[in-house]
Amino acid sequence: DILKFLSVNANYLVPEWLKLYQILTTLPIGSNECERSFSALKRIKTKLRNSLSSTALETAVKFSILKPDVTDNDLDDIVQHFCMHPGRAKARNIKIYKHEDNDDDDVNDK
Repeated sequence: DILKFLSVNANYLVPEWLKLYQILTTLPIGSNECERSFSALKRIKTKLRNSLSSTALETAVKFSILKPDVTDNDLDDIVQHFCMHPGRAKARNIKIYKHEDNDDDDVNDK
């Protein structure tokens, strides 16, 4: 009965305690996620990758932390999507080489 009474009337009886309780319940208990983010940032942002834009860096860090389940088929789709937009590669000074299948070399002429 006391808990019911407090749950209904706590806002009127002890408003400061209720505010404190609400603040404390929103604070994170540990700093694991923050430490994980900085560790990933330290791994990703090396001297060679120092020129990454902030959005590319943010995406790389999120990808590293969340580690989504990516299959080989997903990677193929990502690469195909990237290759379909040559402006993206050109903006990043990436040369795209297309693999051409030459089946004529394997055929024996008789």
